[in-house]
Amino acid sequence: MKELQSQIHQWIKQSAPLKSGVLILVGILLAGFAIVNIVIKLKVEESPFDQLDSEEQGFIPFVAIAEVGGHAPDMPEALSSTTPILPAEATTAASDSAPIPQPEEVDTIVPVSPTPEPIYIPDRIVIPHIGLDAPVIPAGIRDIEYEDQVYEQWLAPNEFAAGWHFTSATLGIPGNTVLNGHHNIYGEVFRRLEELEIGDGIFVYSGNRIFMYQAATKLILKERWQPVEVRLENARWLQPSGDERLTLVTCWPYESNTHRLILAARPVRSYFVEEPELEQLISPEMSE
Repeated sequence: MKELQSQIHQWIKQSAPLKSGVLILVGILLAGFAIVNIVIKLKVEESPFDQLDSEEQGFIPFVAIAEVGGHAPDMPEALSSTTPILPAEATTAASDSAPIPQPEEVDTIVPVSPTPEPIYIPDRIVIPHIGLDAPVIPAGIRDIEYEDQVYEQWLAPNEFAAGWHFTSATLGIPGNTVLNGHHNIYGEVFRRLEELEIGDGIFVYSGNRIFMYQAATKLILKERWQPVEVRLENARWLQPSGDERLTLVTCWPYESNTHRLILAARPVRSYFVEEPELEQLISPEMSE
């Protein structure tokens, strides 16, 4: 018995340093975890741009300096894919309409006011490759004052819909048409946007006119907890452009919202269709 007790005392003496080391290591890890949480909390508190209306990991609004001009970055000269996104017979050429009769000669010339060009506001987006068919509504906007500068933030709709930046271009004219959307809350309208590949087709509707685009650029950029300079550089993709384009924006990855996913597309063509024909133009992929 005395020999057993002696062995136990010997083991306790030998294991004491090991136990102390383990306890010290655990203490260091806990302290490090606490410091990281404090740093993250301070970052969030110091950056009003990352504040969300809820604790859910939703869309982080874009930051742009209010009332300051700029231009969106250029897109690549050529697409990496030239696969047609709709058969040519799906289009309706304007030249198919009957010729306009010439007016009869009259003695008095009556001045005629020019007919204003129609304005096409986006109201629906369809992306067959990712099975998306969603309404488009005007996005919200708010101003934030930070370090004596006013910034604008666009908000994604809190429903299953893409949000149109109503100060961006309408459809069919030179300029940048910008749509945003949530990726992991409120219907997750842009959840699968990251699956789009260069050359994929995007269809944006305005009533019975369809505007066809082809994905040309896809970027994933750091956004949350980044300095203002980085955020403003990201926000250049919202700015007006000299070319006609469509820009879709959301957050990434699905489990969080630390990055910005940006997809820019260039126009292919547009056409009018009769109301009953609208559903027939959607790819069979949509029903899978």
